[in-house]
Amino acid sequence: AEEIALLFVANELQRKGYPVLLKALRQLNDPRLRLLVIGRPSKAVVMRLAAAFGLEHQVMACGTCSDVAGMHAAADLFVLPTQYEAFALAILESLGSGLPVITTNVPGARDAICPKVNGFIMNDPLSSEELAAILKPILDPGSLLSLSSTTPGTVEQYKWPNVLGRY
Repeated sequence: AEEIALLFVANELQRKGYPVLLKALRQLNDPRLRLLVIGRPSKAVVMRLAAAFGLEHQVMACGTCSDVAGMHAAADLFVLPTQYEAFALAILESLGSGLPVITTNVPGARDAICPKVNGFIMNDPLSSEELAAILKPILDPGSLLSLSSTTPGTVEQYKWPNVLGRY
């Protein structure tokens, strides 16, 4: 109950911002933070990078997962400081699951993220300082609860029945 689980889902670590996220976690130095890493990169590589930042006790390398919804349920916040996305499906899925999102100004994210309502958008995907500054004030359980309660309703327009109706 005292821990705060951050979810990172990606099949590429560098371009999706895993090192940036690790640097931000090191800067925050908050023992309550746990990072769940989902995706194709080997668990050994994920953990080797975490150890390089002294965060091996705060990172859980989960590998690929067929139950991403279960991971959404286990997490408190979705963080993806990505440099590129063709379309931010993982971001929309997280928002739809009630997870506030911190990401960058990539296609889809800038349309789906309502700053301070369902998440935050970073200006610089390479800035761990910016990411840490965004994370710090929202790590308060009250702030996270407030964001989580408003998040699901912000993506109603992206649900398949609504998309198909517009189409």
